[in-house]
Amino acid sequence: MNTRGQKKKRKSTTKTSSLEAATQEDTPPPMVTTVQDTDDNIPSTSGAVMHPVVTNRQVRKVQKVSTIGGGYTRNNPSGVHRPDLQGEIDRLIVSAVAPNTSKVYQQALRSFKEFRTLFQFEDLWPIPLHHITNYIAYMSFTGTAASTVKSYISGLSFFSKINNYTDCFNTFVVRKLLEGMKRSQNRPKDVRLPITLDLLLKINNVLPAVCHNDFETKLFQASFSLASTQSHAIEYNDIKINLSSIEIRLRSSKTDQCCTGTTIVIDVRPGDVCAVFALRNYLKVRPNVAGQLFCHFDGTPVTRYQFSGVLKKSLNVLGLSQGKYSSHSFRIGAATSAAMNGLSDSEIQAMGRWKSDAFRSYIRIQQCL
Repeated sequence: MNTRGQKKKRKSTTKTSSLEAATQEDTPPPMVTTVQDTDDNIPSTSGAVMHPVVTNRQVRKVQKVSTIGGGYTRNNPSGVHRPDLQGEIDRLIVSAVAPNTSKVYQQALRSFKEFRTLFQFEDLWPIPLHHITNYIAYMSFTGTAASTVKSYISGLSFFSKINNYTDCFNTFVVRKLLEGMKRSQNRPKDVRLPITLDLLLKINNVLPAVCHNDFETKLFQASFSLASTQSHAIEYNDIKINLSSIEIRLRSSKTDQCCTGTTIVIDVRPGDVCAVFALRNYLKVRPNVAGQLFCHFDGTPVTRYQFSGVLKKSLNVLGLSQGKYSSHSFRIGAATSAAMNGLSDSEIQAMGRWKSDAFRSYIRIQQCL
C-alpha cells in the first residue's frame, strides 16, 4: 500500500510542469501554461491548450503567480520555485507584444474562429494550409482591406509559432494571395494635404478667433507647432528649455514600439513660426501641474478630439476643406517643408525618425504649388 501510494505521489508531481509534459509527449507547449482561463482557451486536436488571448485579468494573475516563491528577489534567486519560472515566461510573452498589436491579434483569432464556424472547418491546430488560403479568399470576398488581412495573418502566425506549431503562413501561396489582394483592391491613394510652415503660420494667426481665451490660444499654438514631432503624449518632465533650443524626450512612438525612448532637439529658427518661441509662451501661462505637457488651465490634458476640433475650426476660418487635412498633415507638412528647403533624403529620414523609405510618401511638394 505504501509503495503504491508513493508511486501515485511521484506520478502526480510530474504534472507540475505542463511544459515538461508537453515535451515528453511531443506536443507543442502552450503559450501561457500557468495562467488558466478556460473561456479564452483554444483546444487543439493534439490535446495541447493554447492561451492566445492575453487580457488584463491574465496579466494580473501572472503578476500574482510570480510571488509564489515567497523569498524570491532579484538579488536572492535561491527563493525561486518552478511556478515562478513559468510565471516569468508568461510575463515576458505578454510584454513581447505591444498592447495595440495584441488587440489586433485577438481580433484575428475571433475572425478566424468565425470563419471556421461559418464554413464548418474543423478547429485544428496546427492550422492546415488550406484553411489559411480559404480564409484569405473569404476575407477578399467580404471586401476586407488587404492590410487588415495581412495583420490578421501575422497574428495567427504568431500564435502558431509561440506554440511551436508548424507555421504555414509564410509559404509562397500565402504571400501571393496577400499580394494579389493588395494589387486587386486599388485602394484610394492618401490625399491628405500637408500643413507646411506657411499654412501653420496662417492657422496660428486665426487661433485667437477660434479659441475662447489667450491661454487656449497659446496652448494650441504650441501644440500645433510641435505636432509634427510628437507621436505619443509628451510629459511635462520630458521637456528641457535651453537658450537657443528645446529638448524633447520621446518615451515611445510608432517607430519605437519597445519604448527605448529618444531625445530630439529643436533649434530656434528665424521667422514667424518658431516652435521654441511658441512653447516658451505657453509655459509662462501653463498651470504648475505634473502630467501631460499640453493641458487646459484646470490641468486636464488636451484630447485628440479637442486637438482635431480646434484644427478643423481654424481651417474653416481660413476657407480650407476640413476633409483634406488631419492631425497627420503636420507630419506630412514637416517632411514636405524640409524637402522644399533643400534637406537631403537622409536628413529628412533622420528628422522624422523613419526607419525605412516610407518618408518619401510624405513629401508632397506638388500639392503645395
